[in-house]
Amino acid sequence: MNFSVTGEHRQFFRTHQWIECEAILSPSNLAMIDSEVMLVIQDRSTTLTSLPEEKAFGFGRDLWRQSSRLKKIFLQKGLAEIAAGLTEKSKLRFGYDQYFPSLPVASSLHMNLPAYRSFLDQTLCLQDMTSIQSPLCGAMLCIRSPENREDEGKSASGITQIFSRTPGNAVFFSPELMIDFSVLKTLGSAAYVLLVYVSDPAVYYKQEGDPHCHALKQLGYHFGDRLKEHLHPTVYG
Repeated sequence: MNFSVTGEHRQFFRTHQWIECEAILSPSNLAMIDSEVMLVIQDRSTTLTSLPEEKAFGFGRDLWRQSSRLKKIFLQKGLAEIAAGLTEKSKLRFGYDQYFPSLPVASSLHMNLPAYRSFLDQTLCLQDMTSIQSPLCGAMLCIRSPENREDEGKSASGITQIFSRTPGNAVFFSPELMIDFSVLKTLGSAAYVLLVYVSDPAVYYKQEGDPHCHALKQLGYHFGDRLKEHLHPTVYG
């Protein structure tokens, strides 16, 4: 990856609340990410029959915690530098990652359940779906190419889209940008990974719009706790 944020990039980001960066991930990295994501989710899905269905949606959350190879990519300084450059922040923590497959891909991974389909019916911003104060920036990585490209750039409702149609590209976006997740119902074999960067200090709090609002309790957090370095590492600054 070789991308440097310029003043022009920052101005575009401030004006539009998003920017697409090309060729952020190499083909070999994409193949590795796709393979590792499948392994982690399939391993987690062995408990599907004993878990409530909303937890099945969570199989795609915080994949980096179970894969050292994904951790190396998702928490890399190069990606965090872009987020820091666009947001003009001097320190960023890693909040979480979340896998967002299209419905056909979700079906093959036991994720095509009511909780996930209901989530895709929504239009939300990162701020309203993240139980961490305060998210600074999201990065949506295109891992698999969609089959439909004619709607590139905008969703049916006219909301600017953060789902790139080019594998290896990443769309960085502000926490206030509205995201139409229903696009993932129409993108065939597409798959994405969302990376979320948060401020320092950052606090865990109850956000009803987050489908995994209580996930951090499994790591020992309580609402009102500051994020800990060993659980949410500093990735820049």
